[in-house]
Amino acid sequence: MKQLRPHDSVLFTGLQDFIKECCHRDMVMAEIGCWIGESTFLFANAVKVIYAIDAWDVNISNEPVLLDSNLFGVAETVFDYKMMKFDNVVKIKDTSIVASRVFGYQTLDLVYIDANHDYQSVLNDIRIWAPKVKIGGLITGHDYTHENGYGVIQAVDEVFGKPDKVFEDTSWSVRVI
Repeated sequence: MKQLRPHDSVLFTGLQDFIKECCHRDMVMAEIGCWIGESTFLFANAVKVIYAIDAWDVNISNEPVLLDSNLFGVAETVFDYKMMKFDNVVKIKDTSIVASRVFGYQTLDLVYIDANHDYQSVLNDIRIWAPKVKIGGLITGHDYTHENGYGVIQAVDEVFGKPDKVFEDTSWSVRVI
């Protein structure tokens, strides 16, 4: 049986379209919420530097405890294994808010928000990360959908009106002007 790699999966067609349209080799970006690194893997192949930010720990995450806490450690281990071959991935194990303090005003080309999906968390992430994006850069994220009770649509629309574009995989993007 053939083993699937992240870029082989049909689920990543939309993300690959997003990357082709929104990313480039000279880009410095931050991904907020990485879990096991599936999207990080794709981004790392497309950009100069990716700051991979995730708490990976139920004790410092705002996520409700719906999963066995051992899964958080397993997720981080899987992430670390997948990123071993990349020298352009900078792992930051912390909450979104604390990690944002590492970055200055308008220092990133792109921010991809895919951490907690409730309305308040997404709204907070947009507010703290948008100022970190250079003029002409992109504030983006995942799960612009009504499924699963996510608050992404409400938060994105409240701040930006509507995203400039929504991709097949529910990634969204807004150009910073």
